[in-house]
Amino acid sequence: MRGWSKPRTAAMRSLAFVCALGSAANAFDVEVLREAGPPDRRFNLTVLGDGYRATDQEQLTTDAASMVSNLFATSPFAEYAGLFNVKLVHVVSNDSGADGGDHGAVRDTELGAYFNCAGIERLICVDDGRVLSIAAADTPEFNLALVIVNDTKYGGSGGVVTVSSIGAGVDVFTHELGHSLAQLADEYSDDGGQPPCDPLADCPEANATMRVARSEIKWNAWIDESTPIPTTSTHLGFVGLFEGARYQSSGIYRPEFDCKMRSSWQPFCRVCIEQAVRSFWSLENVRMIEESTPGPSVVMADCEPVSFRVQTPSLSPSPYRYEWSLDGASLTAEGPALDLSPEDVPPGTHTLALSVLDQTDFVRSDPAGLLSDEVSWSVSVGVLDCPGYGGAPGTGGISAVGGMPGSGGATEGSGGATEASGGTVSGGTSSGGVSTGGGAPGGDSGGASPESSGGAPSGGQGPGPADPTTAAGCGCSLPGGRAPVPSAALLAVLLALRLGRRREHR
Repeated sequence: MRGWSKPRTAAMRSLAFVCALGSAANAFDVEVLREAGPPDRRFNLTVLGDGYRATDQEQLTTDAASMVSNLFATSPFAEYAGLFNVKLVHVVSNDSGADGGDHGAVRDTELGAYFNCAGIERLICVDDGRVLSIAAADTPEFNLALVIVNDTKYGGSGGVVTVSSIGAGVDVFTHELGHSLAQLADEYSDDGGQPPCDPLADCPEANATMRVARSEIKWNAWIDESTPIPTTSTHLGFVGLFEGARYQSSGIYRPEFDCKMRSSWQPFCRVCIEQAVRSFWSLENVRMIEESTPGPSVVMADCEPVSFRVQTPSLSPSPYRYEWSLDGASLTAEGPALDLSPEDVPPGTHTLALSVLDQTDFVRSDPAGLLSDEVSWSVSVGVLDCPGYGGAPGTGGISAVGGMPGSGGATEGSGGATEASGGTVSGGTSSGGVSTGGGAPGGDSGGASPESSGGAPSGGQGPGPADPTTAAGCGCSLPGGRAPVPSAALLAVLLALRLGRRREHR
């Protein structure tokens, strides 16, 4: 069914409240049909009935529940149902039906539904101002209003207010939301006489185009190389370039031979599904990262670990991928939570970041980056005297270059392995690592293998007994001592190893 209006803007929402203030709207009963989360974190649909008398309110509940159930059984609404709340406002009318419907030419209804809108017999419209006024009064959190008209004549429309008669069935209700939520075009070619798309700007909708060059087709990512362009096949289920859409029989093309935007009983085509998913993540109130803890700035002032975590909308199956990074280098941590201990990072200020991505197979092209969200924390770590802490020279644990817990830490002058001495990132398996300035700890002038207790000297004989503060596993810290800052990539590798061992020992 033709979608005449653009999706509701903030100005339109303001109009709804102005209407509510300007006229004393009746307070109608409200019924919750679907509750997926707090209203301020979900897209809130308000369904209103028109042409339902006081004695028809049970039927309204049945009709609304049926349409909502069908909506969230249809891809991609089914997979993203966790983003939506739905309430039903039991609007009471004096008469059944709509003007020009199966009940008669003139009906007394609360929302003023009427057929033959704009001279199109099946196009059914309502008093948008009245609808928005009632929705704002009875469900002030609403983001989009939908009207079910109690008339068995086929009709519907999409736009600022989505409308469907019960005669149109549950599928038209979903089709109309394709207009209102995903800004999709009708793909049928009847009802001609409408102006074509601007040949320079192309059609604004994601599922209609005037372009015939493969590289210029907006859904080219879905078209197989072997598919001819334009496409004349009548087979269902594959993407091409099919002529006839947007009320034009020629010159405008659609993605598949048939689709819910062409025949309401069909499923949405792949391109329409992709556009719907992209639109879901741009809906009012909807965020991929709904909440993050702790606050943006964290100071590790003691030896206790800090738990960093985010909350995302519950979707089934979950499409999320979590990418953690420290100072720009990727970590191997997975999932929405990460426990970070002072022993995991050296002293200083670091940036811990998390990117959450929707990895659904429904989307192949996301030029606006709508399917991702991110959060970051500034993490400040002092020089702490913690068991196994690797932040200060010689304290053990993960330090500037990367000694393992209890190995003496690979810090400058602490006996850890360094690049200059030919040591490895982990410092090998020695208990003292490789000295950066003298011989092996204890002054041994002979070279040692990585498996030995002293490691290989990096230059000359040792100067004498090792400094006790740099002995392996000391657990001490030098007053005012500070480890050199490692590269982000090296720090990430070491932190990944630390977190991996921590998980293994749980």
